[in-house]
Amino acid sequence: IATAINNCGTTFRDYRDGHGKTGFNQHYLNVYGRAGKGCPVCRQSLIRLVVGGRGTVYCRSCQT
Repeated sequence: IATAINNCGTTFRDYRDGHGKTGFNQHYLNVYGRAGKGCPVCRQSLIRLVVGGRGTVYCRSCQT
């Protein structure tokens, strides 16, 4: 989380911070939008599921 804060957050569309800047943490995401593809660490297939109405992607092997 500290890294994301230092990167001014994650901007996919039109988010701007209080100074009108977009974040750039989206360039450091490892699994976002990669469901079904290989985990960058262990190469197992990434899983997408919905939790509380929000989608999430994770590695069953690395994130147990």
